[in-house]
Amino acid sequence: MKVMLKDGSCKEYAEPMAVADIAKDISEGLARVACVAELDGEVVDLRTVVDGEHELNILTFDSDEGKAAYRHTDAHVLAQDKIEKEMKKIVKEAAQLERFTLPRNEAIELMKKRDEPYKVELIEDLPEDAEISFYQQGEYIDLCAGPHLMSTKPLKAMKLISSSGAYWRGNEKNKMLT
Repeated sequence: MKVMLKDGSCKEYAEPMAVADIAKDISEGLARVACVAELDGEVVDLRTVVDGEHELNILTFDSDEGKAAYRHTDAHVLAQDKIEKEMKKIVKEAAQLERFTLPRNEAIELMKKRDEPYKVELIEDLPEDAEISFYQQGEYIDLCAGPHLMSTKPLKAMKLISSSGAYWRGNEKNKMLT
């Protein structure tokens, strides 16, 4: 397996590796601040396993993509518990975010079992051959394409400053969500 890095250097490995492990091999410091990566121009999680020949760019919070993943993960914490105090408690637990995929029928069943009718609707609207991915942190599971940080541990700056509502899918005939 071979990866060409942004600086023009090349790393070769005997076996496939997760981006997080490649970042750690490059530098412990880089691994600590890495948020996501670009793999052949596509933004991916650090848990993405790399095999074959690819271009790889490890992205930190200094990049727009890193900020987006950071904030996206923050939003998942907010969705898990809407109270700021609980958010801080969740972050302190340093919960690992795990990505998994399910076939369409299993994804629908999971969301039905978790009483998530809006997510069921979203899954049903996806193309038949779509990869249906989820992220789990602790007991919280969400339908999500990602990418995310590896854990909630790096999240520090968060303040719930407002809350607002919107109609599901922007249609006033649908239920108002907060």
